[in-house]
Amino acid sequence: NRLISDHLITETMATSLMNDNAYTYDISAKLIEMAGILFAARGMELLETEKSIQLNEQELEGIENEIESESGNKSGYPARLKVVTSA
Repeated sequence: NRLISDHLITETMATSLMNDNAYTYDISAKLIEMAGILFAARGMELLETEKSIQLNEQELEGIENEIESESGNKSGYPARLKVVTSA
């Protein structure tokens, strides 16, 4: 309003500025929405990848057995507990 009353811009220019402001707001809202969609999808991909590389219980037990047989662990405790408690 001040720009119009000070005759720095015309009413047409003011209308154009308001429209530009609305377009800019809409574009920024859409960009933020798209970023959320893209990052959510990426997050799901990372979660699936993480799950695929995790060792299951059988794999962990196999590793423990190998460590126990190599180290001669006769304590009866899993090798990972032996390492933790001996520190």
